[in-house]
Amino acid sequence: MTKQRAARGLVMVAVCSLAVAPGMAAMGATQDVVVSAAIVDTTGVSYRTLTAANVVLALAANSTTPVLTGTMAPSVSELLMTGSNPWSVGVKLSNDFTRVGGSETLDGTALVLTPGAPTIVQLASGISNDTSATTAGNLDSAGSGVTIMKIIGQNTAAHYTGSYTSSGSLALTVPSGQVGGTYTATMTVTLTY
Repeated sequence: MTKQRAARGLVMVAVCSLAVAPGMAAMGATQDVVVSAAIVDTTGVSYRTLTAANVVLALAANSTTPVLTGTMAPSVSELLMTGSNPWSVGVKLSNDFTRVGGSETLDGTALVLTPGAPTIVQLASGISNDTSATTAGNLDSAGSGVTIMKIIGQNTAAHYTGSYTSSGSLALTVPSGQVGGTYTATMTVTLTY
């Protein structure tokens, strides 16, 4: 019996074969069966995907400082993905904030992301987050952005299945004299491997 899901990525192929001489089944004889599973590169089955949700920043109740705060939690899922050492998730603004219905802007340097420790659900040992690469910084579109998660320790000759979720705290400092209103910007979250 051969089962194969062909598409993109990896395919697991299990081949079972059994040769029984005539009359053996009636005698209750047993036969060893060779089972092999081959993990091979092909297209469509393996993946490493990124999921990120929209972020809303709000002024905390009873706040005494002009700082809007929020959180973000991008996640990455892997299924039989060839190891990549390292791979990372980066965040930066694509543009400055612009007031809805107006022309006023708010510079992206005012938005700071502080990465938290990611939750790693991985079936292999030795996988970790490189904390030296995940430090707080502003998300200005002209800058390099912030690495919210950098995974190290994968063997590039192996295949991985797991999930990784990182959380980050966002803080937007509103300058004195800024025109009130709702400001929007596009934040780009990039998976690099």
